[in-house]
Amino acid sequence: LIMGILSTVNDYSFQVSQVDTLSKGLTYLSENQVDATLIDLGLPDSVGLNALEKINDQHPTIPHIVLTGLDSDELGQEAVKRGAQDYLQKGMLNSAMLSRVLRYAIERKLAELEQQRSYTLFAAIMEGTPDIIFVKDDQGRYVVSNPARNQALNLSEAEVLGKDDTAFYPPETAQTLMEADRQ
Repeated sequence: LIMGILSTVNDYSFQVSQVDTLSKGLTYLSENQVDATLIDLGLPDSVGLNALEKINDQHPTIPHIVLTGLDSDELGQEAVKRGAQDYLQKGMLNSAMLSRVLRYAIERKLAELEQQRSYTLFAAIMEGTPDIIFVKDDQGRYVVSNPARNQALNLSEAEVLGKDDTAFYPPETAQTLMEADRQ
């Protein structure tokens, strides 16, 4: 069904491989590079969202889209909560919808991975620098405070985050800092 639907897509080319069990799918994913998976919840060696959980645990960098034969938004939403990029009902598929969902899932997963890499780099810089680094929200509350700043204040991160300058400095100094932030 999926191969037939995707063969009618004109604006994008898909290469599709199919396996008929979860165990074969896990083997295939370990041996091949794929851009996305379409996971049928009706696999013979898996029950419910078990297939999604096993595939996502072993291949978290691949976007997964759940296919269900049930007319159940609750099941689809639960799949998304458990790591799927999206879900589709098999009886409602058409080429435009399937193509769009696949392309968007891949784009979202790539953006998510890039964000994770950026956060990891940011965290390494924050942890490793002797310089004081912090980030405040638009209300002047600290949302990020690196170990060097926390150590300078002789406080833990938990004691710093969510507070503004009035918690750490005399009133005049705090007022000056908060005014500088506003400007």
